[in-house]
Amino acid sequence: MGKPMRAASIALLTALPLLASCDAPATTPMATSRGVQGPIVSACRAEVARKVGVSVAEVRPVDVIRTPSGTEVRALAPGRKAPWACSANRDGVILSVLYTGWS
Repeated sequence: MGKPMRAASIALLTALPLLASCDAPATTPMATSRGVQGPIVSACRAEVARKVGVSVAEVRPVDVIRTPSGTEVRALAPGRKAPWACSANRDGVILSVLYTGWS
């Protein structure tokens, strides 16, 4: 192996760990909880129920993810295959409620 090829190989091997870290998500959850209740979960369940047209009792939260910027609640509603994602800021204000599936 010539000197240019060896230098390129060393540079590539040195850069690989740095490149691998590029796939990390921009925000990593601080905590994930299942079955957690609270004011944000209740507000998100109500918003999902309103959008779907079902009772709040029919909306089942499956994940609560706390991040530095707030909370995301994922919930299942009848007749939908994918969960709904509800985002709230740190003050508990609901910012968005979106269906994560296609139909």
